Amino acid sequence: MGTQFVVQDINAALNAGDFGGGIHSAGSNASDARLAIDGDASLGDGLLEIDLGRGVSSRRVTLIFDEEVPTFELRLSTGEQFIDEVGNPIDGTLVYRIVERYKENNRYRIFSTRLTRAFSDPIRAFHVI
Repeated sequence: MGTQFVVQDINAALNAGDFGGGIHSAGSNASDARLAIDGDASLGDGLLEIDLGRGVSSRRVTLIFDEEVPTFELRLSTGEQFIDEVGNPIDGTLVYRIVERYKENNRYRIFSTRLTRAFSDPIRAFHVI
């Protein structure tokens, strides 16, 4: 047995690859999608699905966008998979719940939201579309 430390205010995406995670899918330019989680703020357009590689207990999710970003949704997943008609999990799928939907981004460059009780379980992945 050993002591485990809980660290607050981390960027869980930066080391997702250390836990088997990383970019799960990208709407376009998949070869450069990894740049979205490298800590550098300059990015292009597209949808992005990031697997954190492990469950991360979170009270807040913060995303940094270009000031001109169009309508977007933030969806989070606890890692739960879709199930087929007989109740078997479908490999490679994740159930996402919409956390926030923004029709106009005229106020948000840094988007930060507090999570509700619906996300008291650790977050495994997130999807911005």
